[in-house]
Amino acid sequence: MTNSQRLAAVREHLRAWYDRQANAQPWEATESILVREGFYCGRTFRFADHRAVWFVEEEEVKIYAADGSLLEVFSTENLTEPAPSVKLFQSDAEEESAAADEVAETPRETVDDQPSRRAA
Repeated sequence: MTNSQRLAAVREHLRAWYDRQANAQPWEATESILVREGFYCGRTFRFADHRAVWFVEEEEVKIYAADGSLLEVFSTENLTEPAPSVKLFQSDAEEESAAADEVAETPRETVDDQPSRRAA
């Protein structure tokens, strides 16, 4: 899984966790990139009165309550790639069939049918 796919999987898992908590507030999260000694090491997520920290090298996410107490820890090793929410590309076969559907037969004009033009 690529880094962007892992990030999407972490986001999806956090949202699912939040939804399981039966919160009345809608999901609204902010993210911050974590840098340690000049190197990327993870992300911090804030949503409702919770905070989650994703440690990339340790492959784990820790979820904290508003008072700082640790609520849950999960490993990112076992996360599956989330399904794409937007279809970005079509296969060649889909493009050809779509193009064939769009093409309508139009009558071809012959040279005699076109009005003659004079050079000025």
